[in-house]
Amino acid sequence: MQDVLLEVEINQTTFDEKEVSDFLRVLWSFVLETPEIPLDVSFFDLGGRSLQMMVVINHLRTRFGLEISPLAFVLAPTVQALARHCCAPQDAEDYL
Repeated sequence: MQDVLLEVEINQTTFDEKEVSDFLRVLWSFVLETPEIPLDVSFFDLGGRSLQMMVVINHLRTRFGLEISPLAFVLAPTVQALARHCCAPQDAEDYL
């Protein structure tokens, strides 16, 4: 399972929100040891802690090359919101 999570996309600068959302659901399920991950429930309400958040951030960096700050994660704590943030244009500084 971990091999699947660590696949790296090379030279891709934009991502499909569904692709990121699906990846996050699998990753959160693995990290939180929870089989069902709703799109609109906070990572922290599902039992996530700060160290687990950093694991998710690291996997997003490894898989998609995305730099997500802990603050951005806290402000977008659901699969749906975080996927939207990950897929927002890079120059959208005021997004979060």
